[in-house]
Amino acid sequence: MKRISTVVLPVGAATASRAGSESIRPFQPSKSWGLTTIAATAYESDMVSNSLSAHEQDEHYKVGEGLAGSEAMGLEQTIQGAGGTTPNLATEFTVIICTRNRVQMLRDTVELVLGRLSMFPKAWLAVVDNDSTDGTTEYLRTLAAKNDRMIIVHEATPGLYHARMRGIRCVRGKFFIVLDDDIVPDVNWPGALIAELAQNPRVGVVGTAVDLIWEGGRPVWMTERLARNAFGGPIPGRSTCRFPLYPYGCSAVFRVCDFLRLYAVPERQKVELGWGAKSTRDAPVGGEDWDLAELYIKNGFAAITVDHVRVGHRVRGSKVTPAWVLRKFEGDGRLRIRYARLAGYSWLSGRVLILMMAFPVLWALDALIESMGASSGGSVTLQAYSRRAGGLWQELLWGLRGVRFPFQLDG
Repeated sequence: MKRISTVVLPVGAATASRAGSESIRPFQPSKSWGLTTIAATAYESDMVSNSLSAHEQDEHYKVGEGLAGSEAMGLEQTIQGAGGTTPNLATEFTVIICTRNRVQMLRDTVELVLGRLSMFPKAWLAVVDNDSTDGTTEYLRTLAAKNDRMIIVHEATPGLYHARMRGIRCVRGKFFIVLDDDIVPDVNWPGALIAELAQNPRVGVVGTAVDLIWEGGRPVWMTERLARNAFGGPIPGRSTCRFPLYPYGCSAVFRVCDFLRLYAVPERQKVELGWGAKSTRDAPVGGEDWDLAELYIKNGFAAITVDHVRVGHRVRGSKVTPAWVLRKFEGDGRLRIRYARLAGYSWLSGRVLILMMAFPVLWALDALIESMGASSGGSVTLQAYSRRAGGLWQELLWGLRGVRFPFQLDG
């Protein structure tokens, strides 16, 4: 049986739990934020597989799976021996934050990140302003004038893919970290992430666990399953990722490699994976983070997640609506098939097939719930999986075809 406990704590204290654990450890946001309260929800799951990703996963992935013999053994030993390493403070790297019209949220995150980077003399913070109109541009211009480690970039083309691509072009150093503008890094960030890549040359991507920080309280209809799928959640120890399981895009570190040039090729610019793009406005999908991680996987690097590095994801409960969540689930369904085609994977799996076969029943129940105006957690959850199944069918029958992303540099 799952149990959800919500607590409201003063500034500087919130709670987070690891999947399957009864212990709850403190989480420390910046005390200078001036927030009156932070509502933190601690989730305990009776199914570790439910904690793997913001998207429904087909199976558990073991370290080194898909590699042969001694190669798999060597990768497993390399990855599993990485925890707890002290970072080299002289390492040069760049943190990339993409933002659009969330100046107050951005201000809090930037303040905290700059404090974390102060002990790394060669660390840079690149903020990509995706054509904001709310004062973000003026705030960043003022901040950059006072801080010489800031890199401020303007990207006029809307969409997270375009903003991320522009940020990657500005990277300085061996590694770069992508961080959403509503993320609160824990005390061992970014040092523990940098240490993971520095110690393990065969690892290209390292993602973190995510703890939800509900500001203003969690909506009463928001179940554990809905929250985890929409915003992220715990992860089970150290895991190696592959399609359709990837590190959370809100917080991950990447190794700088030549093949990153492929992230900006015309095929990817035309498809525009990721929220906020013009071409996906009517049927939004994510996936720019999947694609970035997949570039490393297809070039022989491991993409892993670790639970000893955690971040808090600030969620304003008053702005989260059932309609937004249902749209997110539909987009996730579309992405599951769209990215399989783009990356050359089979979209078919047991879990996907079951969900698609159940669509007629789910659709009928969805319509009934809609007509009754029901808004309980169970009702919204059932509707969400109906929309995900619908997204799978829409993409399968009428979705993008005839495009395959390149993953290898010629020659």
